[in-house]
Amino acid sequence: MVVRKIVPFAIAFFALIFQSCDKEPTKKPLDNSEKLFSVEFIPHVGENDLPPLGVNDFVSKFGGESFTVNNWAMLMSDFSLITESNDTVILGDGYQWVNFRANRTSFDYKNIPTGNYKGIYFKLGLDSNINHGDPTVWPSDHPLNPNLTGLHWGWSGGYIFHAFEGMFKANDTASSSGFSFHTATMEFVSEYFLPLNFEVGSNSRKAVVTADAQQYFENPNGILLIEKAVSHSAGESEKILMNGLLSNAQSVFVLKSVE
Repeated sequence: MVVRKIVPFAIAFFALIFQSCDKEPTKKPLDNSEKLFSVEFIPHVGENDLPPLGVNDFVSKFGGESFTVNNWAMLMSDFSLITESNDTVILGDGYQWVNFRANRTSFDYKNIPTGNYKGIYFKLGLDSNINHGDPTVWPSDHPLNPNLTGLHWGWSGGYIFHAFEGMFKANDTASSSGFSFHTATMEFVSEYFLPLNFEVGSNSRKAVVTADAQQYFENPNGILLIEKAVSHSAGESEKILMNGLLSNAQSVFVLKSVE
């Protein structure tokens, strides 16, 4: 009795398998959450790729000086896409930490609405409540966790928005000296809009943003490191230099393509 009950079931079971093998497998429709919008930052010095950070390889010249970059990191807020109708689409939670030395340069985002866009927007800096808030509330992998980024001056100083450091030579025969620019305090929050028309559809896209270190010293303000090589956003002479650097920084970032 037991055998008779099992055999018909087994026959029906294997018949079902053979029948299903004859059919085309059902293709799962693309889940919109699987579509990615990626942003990659690529560092340059003029027309050349930036050498590995931390290596004193003097590659660029301005006003007789040459320099190399040992550390270059940024804290972004309101990191977003701008639609053709000027709506803002926040990427993630709007915060990001870019660090060229640590190769933290590429970021993936999901659920970006389809449509036409005209550029990328971000601030280097934070609003006052975040800047002077409790830094310990952020998860260990969040861009605002100071143990992750090292970009925090303490309870009174808040965050470092932008760290740009390296070595320079005043001329070919000079010994090398250091430079260090740390952007901080609410006075020096800076905004950037990188224009380029592109479309987000059903496929993943990648935006490529170049960052040209040479522009910090050239356009529109010529800056010689031999005259002033340090600014931590405090003191009148440092503030003058920082204002010049941030004015030049508007030429540093370019949205080159969306592939």
